[in-house]
Amino acid sequence: MTYLQMFKTLGAMILAGVLIMALFGCEQKPQPKEITVKRVEAEDAPVRFEIKSAGKFHAGYNGNVREILIIKDKETGKEYLGITGVGITEFHTERHGKTTVTREE
Repeated sequence: MTYLQMFKTLGAMILAGVLIMALFGCEQKPQPKEITVKRVEAEDAPVRFEIKSAGKFHAGYNGNVREILIIKDKETGKEYLGITGVGITEFHTERHGKTTVTREE
């Protein structure tokens, strides 16, 4: 096979790939379905959670301010520990006898 034949074969393969992409790659994306959201005014919404700030600290690559939050569910009585930008976890007793101790200063 000569260089000219290889060049023609390579050109034909590239052209076939471009044509396939042009034919099959231009499909329209499905349109998102409309969702109806009921608006609840603050006066109408029951206050289920009580949130208290337990302090702030700097963390992360840029020294961003994080806040420690104690969140109490008034319906279940459960308490949660939250750190902004990180997550929330429930205060609970561990299986191996370790307990979570809350200190107030």
